[in-house]
Amino acid sequence: MILQFTELKKETEARAKNIILKGLEEHWGTYNEAYNPDVSDLFNTYGSNCIVAWIDETMVGTGCWYRKDSNTAFICRMSVISDLRRKKLGSQILAEVERRINSQQFRFVELETTSSWKNVVRFYLMNGYRVNHETEGDTYFIKDLSTEPHLIFTYS
Repeated sequence: MILQFTELKKETEARAKNIILKGLEEHWGTYNEAYNPDVSDLFNTYGSNCIVAWIDETMVGTGCWYRKDSNTAFICRMSVISDLRRKKLGSQILAEVERRINSQQFRFVELETTSSWKNVVRFYLMNGYRVNHETEGDTYFIKDLSTEPHLIFTYS
């Protein structure tokens, strides 16, 4: 499967939001907008810092990020449609998000997930992230992009 990536656009926002919401519902059994206010206005929240992944004409995943500080971006809203999980698409989306973050001159990337989602925790560990800390049922990860040989920019 060959993935292609585009930036989120207003006209693709509804489909991207649907992928994210379905993923949240699968993990939690329900969706609570109060815990996810960014999803209701995905385009205005992330703009060009959100990509969508496509196989042919089908949107299959998302990945967004925002600036945490001058050296660090924070990844969020990583999602792959359920019937295509465990086919390395998530790793490809994550690599593309990292490449774009690195091109914006961030050195570090952080993210978090629910600690009880062992398969998601394992996914980030397998993709080079290390646990930064755990709090209130969430695991926080960090990765130093300057040590990644597949990324374009290097830091001195």
